[in-house]
This record gives sequence, structure tokens and C-alpha cells, in this order.
Amino acid sequence: MLNATSNTKDIVLKEVSFICNQENIFDDEIIVTEHSDLTNELNFSSLMLARLVMVLNDKFGTEPFSKDFHFSEVKVVSDVISAYKTPKTTINTTKTEG
Repeated sequence: MLNATSNTKDIVLKEVSFICNQENIFDDEIIVTEHSDLTNELNFSSLMLARLVMVLNDKFGTEPFSKDFHFSEVKVVSDVISAYKTPKTTINTTKTEG
């Protein structure tokens, strides 16, 4: 989990760029910014978006999406940044013995 001083915007931009590069869909002319459209500009599939959310949930230790705001409503990178700046639910990372 990251501390409060981490820059949410930089982390999200880095992870979006990383996924684009891994999927070989990154065009040298495309620069990922907070205004980048995930689907139309960066060619993100729903699977890639789900992967991004899973990675960010793990990095931030929070789960900002709920039945009120679903990650399928995310259109641009700034939507993701906003979601993680104001997280809704903290992920319980402690293991219980069963």
C-alpha cells in the first residue's frame, strides 16, 4: 500500500502507459495524459481496464468502485485518477485463520 504522499496522478499515468506498452497498442505519437480517452484513444479493452483497476487497488490498498460508481463508467484517465484520490472502501489485507 502506498503512503499518503504518493502522487496519484503520476502512478495512474505510469500504470496506464505500462499496460499500453505490454499490449503493444502504444503508438509512439500517443502520450498518455489525464485527458486521454481509454477506449477510443488508447484502445483499452474491458479486460485491460479491469487489470488496471486490480493493479491500482493493490497499489493504493483501496477499492473506489462500488454499485454507485462502476469502473465501466470510466472513460478517460482523469476518471481513474479521481476515483483513487477519493477512495470508497479500504481493502482488508489481513488474513484470518480458518
